[in-house]
Amino acid sequence: MKTNGTQYFYLNEKLARVQKNASQRTICWAAGTAVAERRNTAINKTELLATDDKGSISLFGNSNENRLTYTAYGHSKDLSALEILLGFNSEHLETLSQFYLLGTGYHRGFSPTLMRFLSPDNISPFGAGGFNPYAYCANDPINAIDPSGHSPLKWFANTFRNRIVKLRAKIESFQSATDKLNKTLREITIPNTEQIESARSISDLNAMANQLILEKQRLPAVQAISKNTTNYALKHKIKLLTQDTQTLTTINETINIIRVEIDNRKAIAAMKEMKKFDRNKPTGPTIGVSKKQKREKQGWNFVD
Repeated sequence: MKTNGTQYFYLNEKLARVQKNASQRTICWAAGTAVAERRNTAINKTELLATDDKGSISLFGNSNENRLTYTAYGHSKDLSALEILLGFNSEHLETLSQFYLLGTGYHRGFSPTLMRFLSPDNISPFGAGGFNPYAYCANDPINAIDPSGHSPLKWFANTFRNRIVKLRAKIESFQSATDKLNKTLREITIPNTEQIESARSISDLNAMANQLILEKQRLPAVQAISKNTTNYALKHKIKLLTQDTQTLTTINETINIIRVEIDNRKAIAAMKEMKKFDRNKPTGPTIGVSKKQKREKQGWNFVD
């Protein structure tokens, strides 16, 4: 839509870009939430956005944070001075008039100061607009929003849609992380029993064990999903990936086998040292010989 030389571009019923002459300002959206505003003017600038549960811009900026507060009907004393595109409920505030222009292409003006629309709704009083053609959200702005400028939407419906988006995002993140973990596990080289037994020294065995432990530490982390997310996936027949626990168990068992082999070799080496010590041990007098036995060796004769 074009008004007073300013062009408004929308994507999925959300304001995406405002262009006037050579200057251009763009809104970046993610999962239905405004996350950043890019200004391509004489000085290029990008500012991050933070929103509340209804989408109102509550915090924006980079190094210097700017906080915004609103009345129930969306009036903010600081918004006009900050010159950002979006404000209450992520809607565009027209700078000169201080009106929110609602509706993609319809642009029905809403005044947060007067707490009403400036023109009647053309689907009131008998349509979805309600009996009062000038009322905003049927005089219930806390529990409803009106992005179209025609008819209010109960906020719980929008909240439900946001919840679905977040659940799907969690599932997608879990699937991606699990797939990456399984691929990494398959790339790990696990020594077999023959390789362990044929290792030349204890140092070689220690190197095998340490390598496997290092590979385990490098495995990508997978954040567990909640029961609600799992139930949603089951309900919508989304097959969740499972972690390759068999390979992980094999790695742990192999590490234990290597450690047992190290202990066995250390025990064998210790036994060999003991035998070698016994062979080299000097022989001394016999312990426990009686006085009679000593005298018999000296030539004494005893008569019974």
